[in-house]
Amino acid sequence: MTTFFLLIYNLIKDNPGWVSAIFITAVITWYSRDVFYFVKDVNAIRNGWSTLLKAVGALQKDVGDLLKDVGDLKGTLSKMRTSGEDNFSESQSPQALNKKGRDVADIINAQAIAEKYANKVQVDPAANAYDIQESCFSFALQELKDYLSDEERESIKGVAYNNGVDEKTIFHIVIGIVLRDEILKNRDIDLAQVDKHAPSK
Repeated sequence: MTTFFLLIYNLIKDNPGWVSAIFITAVITWYSRDVFYFVKDVNAIRNGWSTLLKAVGALQKDVGDLLKDVGDLKGTLSKMRTSGEDNFSESQSPQALNKKGRDVADIINAQAIAEKYANKVQVDPAANAYDIQESCFSFALQELKDYLSDEERESIKGVAYNNGVDEKTIFHIVIGIVLRDEILKNRDIDLAQVDKHAPSK
C-alpha cells in the first residue's frame, strides 16, 4: 500500500494539472472499490465461518441428545425384559415365562416353533449363555417371521390381538425365551450361566 501512495505522489509531482488530477482520482476510486469488495468478501467469509461453527455446535448437541435417547431406550427395554412389564415373563433374571406367558406359548405351540427353527439362529459355537440369549431374542424379533408358515403367523397374530399386545411382544418375549431355552438345552448349558456372562455382572 505504501508503494501505491508513493506512485500517486510521483504522478502529482511530475504531472501537475487537471488531467493528472482526474487520472489520479480515477485510480484512487478504482483502488478503493477493490479494497471495499475485498473487505466485504473477508467479512462474508468470517460470517460464513461463524455460521458453520454454530451449525457444528448444534449438530454435536443433536448427536449428544440422540445418544442419550438411545441409552434411555436401551435401559427401558432392559428394564421391561426383567421386570415383567411385558405381562408374559417373571420379574427375575434370567428372564423366564410366567403363567400367562406359558399359556400363550402353549397356544401358539412355541416349543414346536423353537425346535423347528433353532438351527436358523446364527450363534457362534463358542458363544456363552448370555450371547445365545441375545441372539435368540434378536432372531425371534427380527427374522423368525420370515420363516414361519401362514398358519403359524396367523396363530401368533390371533394371540397378540386377544391379549391386546403387539405381535412383536409375542415374538420377542415368548418365542425368544422358548428359543433360548431350546438352544441352551441342546448345548447342555445351564440357564444360570446367562447372568454369569451378562455385561453388568
